[in-house]
Amino acid sequence: MSGEGRDNPHSWYTKEWNPIFSTDRDFRDYGSYVECTRRPDREGNNLGTFLQDYEDSVPSCKVEEVEEFCQDTHLDVLKSGDGTADRRTAWLDDRSFPRLETNSKGYVRKYQNPLTATKLCQLLKEPRFNNGELPDADRRLIYIANLNPHYIFALTETASFHQVSVLRDAIWKHLALQTSIRVKVPSGKYNIFQLEFQIPYFALRILPFPAGHPQRTVPNKTPPRQWTDLSFLNRQILNSQGKKQYGMYEAQISLVICGPDEKRWVGYAFVDRYFNGEDLEEDDFSYDGVQEDPIATDFEVDTNLPIIDANLPKWNPREYFLNIVEFRMAQVLKEWEGLVRKVQRSVRDYVC
Repeated sequence: MSGEGRDNPHSWYTKEWNPIFSTDRDFRDYGSYVECTRRPDREGNNLGTFLQDYEDSVPSCKVEEVEEFCQDTHLDVLKSGDGTADRRTAWLDDRSFPRLETNSKGYVRKYQNPLTATKLCQLLKEPRFNNGELPDADRRLIYIANLNPHYIFALTETASFHQVSVLRDAIWKHLALQTSIRVKVPSGKYNIFQLEFQIPYFALRILPFPAGHPQRTVPNKTPPRQWTDLSFLNRQILNSQGKKQYGMYEAQISLVICGPDEKRWVGYAFVDRYFNGEDLEEDDFSYDGVQEDPIATDFEVDTNLPIIDANLPKWNPREYFLNIVEFRMAQVLKEWEGLVRKVQRSVRDYVC
């Protein structure tokens, strides 16, 4: 290692928060990466432009997985809002950092949540900063339930340069059920911090339809998930008729936060909730009173944890990240405990 690396108190081997992120770096990200790098000889959608750099000639299995998932989706459908692009499963919260201590809420851009992929794309194309009378979107939160190709296009078409590598990695890990909890500060001319939480788990739910097939795949308009029929746990039990039939569903919770400093950052959250069978409603969202942050809870209250009020936002990205990790790990633990307990009881009933 060079002497320069040893003398740098914030080189790659340290485990400290770089104090530069606690300063106002007066950062502004203007424009879409895809729009700025679009090649005239590339027709159709720009997903390939977003997923892989031109100078990278090595084939990427990660890129192939995302492209295969999105292969039947076209930008024209996203722009028109037809088909599955009209599903409202996204939440967008844009606020400017409070300049006065008496305004803890900041100044908010009010949207009619939940949003379709088409509407989300339109709003994300609006400039984050210096956009007329609209407040700056210093802190931006994006929550998407049951990530589908249209929402992926909405994100990739509008992401700025410093968000590209973060989103590339986050989208693939979410689709591929990868586990990752880390803080990353890539080296470069202009450092951007990244906070990442990716956790897969299994969700035990009562089957909404008769059992009979041991395994099925969730339709390809949501991430490629499997569910397993657990009705065999009742088959060897006397008087099992009338017992509830259960299934075990693959699921993933993903959160990434990135930004140039603690006063300007973006959080992306992708959450599987297809097995709950409930769509988001306008009544779930309000800018008045207490508004549960869906990134923390999916509107499923845990009485053992306090409510994170989206209308009283946490401005520090590390504090917000740790709060979400605490809430979501409690959820995953609860899911695992329920699944393990169900199997234990079935085994006990069988042997006894």
